[in-house]
Amino acid sequence: MIGTIQPKEEDDESNGERFHVKLNTTNKSISVKPENMVVCNYETKNMFSRVDEHNDSKKLAKTIVIALFDLNRMGLLPDISETGNKLTVLFAGASEKYETNADYSLLYEELQRTYYPTLETLSIVLCGPELPTPARKKQISANVEVATISLTVEKAYKRNCAASMGGFISCLIVPGFTTYLDPWTPGINCLLELGIPTIVTCYSDVESVTDDALFDMDVMIRYFGANILIPMSKNPHYLGRDQPVYKNAYYFVFAGRDEEADRLIVPAQEFKISLLSGYMRFQCDYYRKNEPSYAKACNKIAKYLENGQIPFKNQSTDDLVRLANIMMLEEF
Repeated sequence: MIGTIQPKEEDDESNGERFHVKLNTTNKSISVKPENMVVCNYETKNMFSRVDEHNDSKKLAKTIVIALFDLNRMGLLPDISETGNKLTVLFAGASEKYETNADYSLLYEELQRTYYPTLETLSIVLCGPELPTPARKKQISANVEVATISLTVEKAYKRNCAASMGGFISCLIVPGFTTYLDPWTPGINCLLELGIPTIVTCYSDVESVTDDALFDMDVMIRYFGANILIPMSKNPHYLGRDQPVYKNAYYFVFAGRDEEADRLIVPAQEFKISLLSGYMRFQCDYYRKNEPSYAKACNKIAKYLENGQIPFKNQSTDDLVRLANIMMLEEF
């Protein structure tokens, strides 16, 4: 798999270069190498109003708006003209700690100021099994309402309601596919059936990316056959780990299934082995300089998974990290 950084074509609105990971032309996969996700300088921040750079809610709002900026450039911005100037934003897999504490009036202000000057109602739907029960709806302001549903997305939304999804986007905030792929599978399949634009955000770590930014888009393509609208992109507001946007350092957008999904999708077990071995090779690359013994153990595990010396039992990444630590200690 080969991934390279390419500048996105500029136009008068971009105010600077936007870099994306270039998809492999053969299988649309990305390379599992940290150096393929270089840190870039951006000038697009001046698109936004000047606000407190350390406010988590404002960072969340800006992340969503920058993704919509890309969709707008492609002519794929959700239309609210037939929904009474109402935009619905679904946060699938929402957590009580993060999404329930955000100030969505800031998101409304950013959306109205940038792409939806006629926006009258912003409807936020927080959906996830970790949310408190019972379901409830709260009017945050005259223009913003927040509904909380303590269900998984596939239970909350019927697959046959895609036709009524005008003026609708969804967001997955750091879903952690490498660790929670199986629990996410029914919900992702539901979102793919609905066909709504879905923004996925990913963690980063200091000056290098973590497994989220490296693997999540690959999961959506080769495991789910998703149609990628916006490839993995660096959030121009991300300046370092000590800022709240650390949770949303990278993002990509998908909607529905790719026309060539049958060709792109890899058999489940084969893909999971590839994902786990790729994750351990990333750990090897990341820790090679400072913790060479641990890096060596990670590389061995990747090799053993691929050749069958370690039987595949649907292990988690945490299971393999623990195994690497055991192998490292056994060498001393």
